[in-house]
Amino acid sequence: MLLGNFMKHIGIVAVSAPGAALCYSTICEEAAKIADGIEPEISISALPFKNYYAAIAQQDWSEVARLLLLSIQKLALLKAEFIVIPANTVHFCIEKVIKNSPLPVLNIINISAQNCVQNNYKNVAVLGTKFTMQGKLYKNTLNQFGVQEILIPENLQNKIQSLIIDYIIPNKIDNNFSNAIIAELNSLKCDTYILACTELPIVMNEFNLGKPVVDTTRLLAKAALKYSIELDSHN
Repeated sequence: MLLGNFMKHIGIVAVSAPGAALCYSTICEEAAKIADGIEPEISISALPFKNYYAAIAQQDWSEVARLLLLSIQKLALLKAEFIVIPANTVHFCIEKVIKNSPLPVLNIINISAQNCVQNNYKNVAVLGTKFTMQGKLYKNTLNQFGVQEILIPENLQNKIQSLIIDYIIPNKIDNNFSNAIIAELNSLKCDTYILACTELPIVMNEFNLGKPVVDTTRLLAKAALKYSIELDSHN
């Protein structure tokens, strides 16, 4: 019997379509590297992005947690065996979600911070929504690993926020606008950029940024595949 028959069923909670799609496709691409044609079973639950964004704008993390748990409950009914959430900002409420979830939930923040340690990054620029950057979503976890988060100027934060919300998520990418932001980012003194918004890898990478990147979307996808295989090996 093929390995794919033994992989655990992955549940993806989609917050935005681009981030979830990139996570999904990466899981399949990485699975294919193991053996041709092998893919795990994957189910996706996607509530309207506007519902999440309205709660995030109010920093109503209890409501965000409620929405995430609603999707998790739906995925549990589909017999998913663990959950990934390819969205960084919603991880402000990840502890509440993990505590109340009927299924194990992988934590994109911990996965990404551990990647910084593995690569010996000491000073990092965290790029994401303004809520992620201003709220220091990564700060405490990074500090626990001895990694420092550098300050990104507020005007640049606003441009990155606009790039995500106004251009990437609605699929209206403006290369001139994204390239101008990348040019500003190139002046930051850091070891790496954490693409702490799962949509950012669509327009940013190590080549145009000129430095290594911590691609949170693809790291989560790879962790999901690894967990899918390892979880089964212990049963």
